[in-house]
Amino acid sequence: LRVLYPAFIHCFMDLVSEGHTLEARAFFLKFREDHELMHSRDLQKLEGTLSPLHLEEMDLARSLRENKFRIKLCEYSYELLLQYLQKTQALVMLGIINERIIFEVSAGQPSLISDDADVVALVGTSKDLAKQINQKEVHWGLLEDSVEERMEKALSDSDRAEGESKDADAEDNNKKKSSEGGKQGGPLNKKLKKDKLVGATGKNTKSETSMISAAPRVKPELTLPAT
Repeated sequence: LRVLYPAFIHCFMDLVSEGHTLEARAFFLKFREDHELMHSRDLQKLEGTLSPLHLEEMDLARSLRENKFRIKLCEYSYELLLQYLQKTQALVMLGIINERIIFEVSAGQPSLISDDADVVALVGTSKDLAKQINQKEVHWGLLEDSVEERMEKALSDSDRAEGESKDADAEDNNKKKSSEGGKQGGPLNKKLKKDKLVGATGKNTKSETSMISAAPRVKPELTLPAT
């Protein structure tokens, strides 16, 4: 089914593009049910395609024509598929597979198609589409009032309160030590100067870290969910 879906789609579009409307319609209705489970939305859009002009105007049809399908298969399934196609001389199917499908072959056992939502995906090769996407402006940074910003603010407030508390304690200790040091002589005064220098260096390191972590803020285009 993974391989038959792109084959089904391209056979149908080929019939339409060559003007075989009745045959295309009969073919589509005959095999549509095989792919309803995984591709019902695309099938609904393609069902109304009745002329070559419709194919040219429909975005989905153009995308399917310009890009290849990427299909995941295990090695065992892939070998069985190739053996069958070569044995039965299914040249039309081989042509569609070579032109329209990229296989990702992996080791392991076959899996159900419902086990992996990405087993059949469209691989973009359209330069116009890539160019269009690359022209969009991208805004980098943290969203305003995001969880990250709130956490950073909370940590900053906590650090500030902790720093003020330590400064107050240090000042009290220094007053006591300086009064004692005045009686005992110079060595203690040198130690106090060293402590102050270490404290100042620690503060500088913290402020540098907070500056580095400050990413630009971006206004959210959608309302953020309540945390």
